[in-house]
Amino acid sequence: AKQIEPLVHIENIFASSELGWRKPAPQFFQAVESRLQKEPEQLLLVGDDPRLDIAAANAAGWKSMRIG
Repeated sequence: AKQIEPLVHIENIFASSELGWRKPAPQFFQAVESRLQKEPEQLLLVGDDPRLDIAAANAAGWKSMRIG
């Protein structure tokens, strides 16, 4: 079988328990931005909850991808 390179390279995964803020709190997204020293439009959140993941990420200026 031929191997295919992944289309997306995941560099970091953050859990709310690590950051002290739970989604959809804006502080969650700000904490990730600060740790990575990235602007919101440079970040992608992958999640399954339309409100807690997708809407919150979009409100923070992030890209989002819904799975599940």
